[in-house]
Amino acid sequence: MYKHVFEKRFANSSAAVEHIDATGWGYKGRHGVFSKYHLYSGVLMTINGEVSERLKLRLYPDGYVRLYADYSVNRTIGMVGLPMRVWESEDISSFIRQRLFQANDDLINNHGNQFCIEELWDKENGVRYGVFAMEKTDSGYGKVVVKSAMKIFETVKLAHEWAISKSDAQG
Repeated sequence: MYKHVFEKRFANSSAAVEHIDATGWGYKGRHGVFSKYHLYSGVLMTINGEVSERLKLRLYPDGYVRLYADYSVNRTIGMVGLPMRVWESEDISSFIRQRLFQANDDLINNHGNQFCIEELWDKENGVRYGVFAMEKTDSGYGKVVVKSAMKIFETVKLAHEWAISKSDAQG
């Protein structure tokens, strides 16, 4: 059962679509008999990969947006804003997290632990993947991630391939 938890009016429909596309919502089509709207869905995931919220978003032609949360997943009664990052589905989130884990595991075990890949997100570009250099700690045990990304990519695969080429070039 979905319950209304938030609403917002954007300047127009295109401004709303721009925000919706940048934050990861999945488009489910046009709905409504008397009041037509475009339906989007998404899930919020915990750091452990579990669903914390299952959401639906309705976009009306004038830029008005209504957000609904699945009351059976989490008893959310309201939100203070639209989520800044959602996943289109649990499966997509799980797949990308697994791919990111495998890429980092390969960089650690097969390519000298010189780089790691992390998910980055910002309002303008959405989800990207940054390649970070790894440096030895002062104590000499283990490595830490350097603060700024060396290069940013749109997919885990591209980031992984670049990190491998740099690792192999550095020996």
